[in-house]
Amino acid sequence: MDYNFVIDMRGDRRYEYIAKRLINLGYEVFPYGGGGGKNTVDGVDLTDSASVGFGSSVNGINSKNFIAGNEINAANPENFSTENAVNAANYKNFGDAADFRNHGNSVADVADVVYIFPPSLRLIDSEAERLIDGATVFAFTQNASTADILSKKRIKFVNVFDEEGFACKNAMITADGALMLVAENTEIVFADMKILIIGFGRVGKALAKSFKALSCKVDVLTFDGSEYAAAPLLSDGQYRSFGDLRFDEYDAAINTVPARLINKHIAARFKEDVFLLELASEPGGFDREALKKSGVNFVRATGLPAKAAPVSAGKILLESIAAHLNIRV
Repeated sequence: MDYNFVIDMRGDRRYEYIAKRLINLGYEVFPYGGGGGKNTVDGVDLTDSASVGFGSSVNGINSKNFIAGNEINAANPENFSTENAVNAANYKNFGDAADFRNHGNSVADVADVVYIFPPSLRLIDSEAERLIDGATVFAFTQNASTADILSKKRIKFVNVFDEEGFACKNAMITADGALMLVAENTEIVFADMKILIIGFGRVGKALAKSFKALSCKVDVLTFDGSEYAAAPLLSDGQYRSFGDLRFDEYDAAINTVPARLINKHIAARFKEDVFLLELASEPGGFDREALKKSGVNFVRATGLPAKAAPVSAGKILLESIAAHLNIRV
């Protein structure tokens, strides 16, 4: 199967890796995000016709047709900010960047189009309307009305971020990033540390495995019955309530639960030099405003895989995408 990839380059550095890898494999890659994103990946200029075919034709379709109204010379990134052109920082225009319908061509005349959106951007109705009929979209989430639009347009929507295989590999990279942050924010070796992990899902398990491998003492606090039952396999202590914890023993506490659990009163019970790490998505578990005022050593590190190991994180994301497209990467 022949594919053209339209990649929103306003995502994190995983998308740089994905773009570069697909280019090296010979695929047509059309970046979006000129004003708010990135068009160069490790020296490879995504706006260079020699790199990705801008200025050349794709089965008779000039690559400039990926841009709405032909108003942008795709080989000139400066034109992303010109008047009457697509506002590259405006997400609603993303769909027009690969909309062949404006140019009198049918989907059957071109290679299959694949959109890759970063997880930080939610696909909504106005963007879905602009996508090519019959395309494939990799994104994080959508609402019911957007799903209906995609269905009518015969667009395949794939959320790889919730797939078990991807999520487990991503959790291991998250754990590696957490290890680095804990090492940077404490003054003792791992073998002398006692760590509290709040939540024991995929990330919690990955954290426990990684810290135990470095001879840390690891306690788990979880309010989920099945997680609590599994916790003894990878931890030294298991708890169901904050009231059972000995707060002054922990050198670091890591939250993985996306629910506001740790208010200022609970946080104040930890010892003075504790390191508190937030890994959960919004709303997070720690009362961030209270912690800022208290002066405690606190770091919020959501999206850690892309920050700690963007190449490895990009590799597992691309592998998950490739599996759906039945291509080798």
